[in-house]
Amino acid sequence: MSKETAQWFVIQTQANKELQVEKRLQAALKEPPETQHIFEVMVPIEKVSVVKHEKKTVQVRKIFPCYVFVKMDLYEADGVTINKDAWYAVRNTQGVLGFAGHSEQPRPLRDVEFLQIRERVQESEGRVQAKFFFPVDSRVRINAGPFASLVGVVKQFDAEGGRLDVNVSIFGRETPVSLEHWQVEAIKEDEK
Repeated sequence: MSKETAQWFVIQTQANKELQVEKRLQAALKEPPETQHIFEVMVPIEKVSVVKHEKKTVQVRKIFPCYVFVKMDLYEADGVTINKDAWYAVRNTQGVLGFAGHSEQPRPLRDVEFLQIRERVQESEGRVQAKFFFPVDSRVRINAGPFASLVGVVKQFDAEGGRLDVNVSIFGRETPVSLEHWQVEAIKEDEK
């Protein structure tokens, strides 16, 4: 058993128990190297800006709710036989429902799949994303500020800053307006 032969597996958890499961599995990282089966545990998160009662706050959001990623030696050297100690170390952890996919013969993530997940987490570190996305040329209704109740067309959306540029018609002329994401709501296709 070594970190070099370990593979990434996806563990399914009970709702909102990801961080507790992560903490419990990280306790296994303190085991002596000869009995260690778990080498790394990760719950991918990103920061999202949210507006409640016209106050902007930053929340931490799990990218994959109800899932924890674990780098571990689940299989013996033959690559087929499951190591019972490693299996039960995960399965008996409070909050764990099981391995994602085939529960009796879990398959590890391919390296490419895990690298994409890790890149997404690293890209989001240190920056706050808007919780909403407004595609260019979509129609929005302005809910706050001096242009409240007007309808406009999105010309640009900055997801990192949470700002968007909208063209609204004032006195028959298209006028560009810069707004925060919380000041607008998307208009559904059936409302047009």
